[in-house]
Amino acid sequence: RRLCALLSGGQEICEVAILTDGNDMAWEAARALYQAQTGFLYIDGAALAEAAVYGDRLVSGPHAFRAVVCDPALPEGAPLPPRLEEFARAGGAVFRSGTREDLAEALAQRIGRDAYWPGAPDVRCLHYRRGALECYFLVNEGEKAVRGTLSLGTVGALEVWDPLTGSTRPHPARAQGDSLVTWLALERRQGLVLAVD
Repeated sequence: RRLCALLSGGQEICEVAILTDGNDMAWEAARALYQAQTGFLYIDGAALAEAAVYGDRLVSGPHAFRAVVCDPALPEGAPLPPRLEEFARAGGAVFRSGTREDLAEALAQRIGRDAYWPGAPDVRCLHYRRGALECYFLVNEGEKAVRGTLSLGTVGALEVWDPLTGSTRPHPARAQGDSLVTWLALERRQGLVLAVD
């Protein structure tokens, strides 16, 4: 219940969309982005057609995407769907193939990283905003504990919340430009919320 309460009344922060077939969703781009702690949402052709371009963002419902990854891939030279073409002309990042090996790194070079834990491919991350509070829900889906340094794409005072016990505690971190850098340990299958105020 604690996570349900936390993840209501706010908004998921996600700047990457994966354009896929809503009846046969592809998985290769998703795997690469999950392993790099890059948040994404799926959109299909109908959602793309209903989206609007504002500045260099593709806006679909409450989400404003800075990048769209096509999975399955759109062949080089094939025309982009009209809304995607408009988005690309406005400066949005369009990746024709979600199967390229350097997808996560290419995305990071183009739009930056929101959360990143190098060398931790089993860690998943969901960024959620409630008012002025930035919440990063991290889960270790692997079979082994993970320990190391990670960065978050925001700055402020950091707390660690344990949704299983309900405990909260301040956690050390340092600002590095527009990011917050900290050290964390996640046990096998453990999930924690990093809350930045």
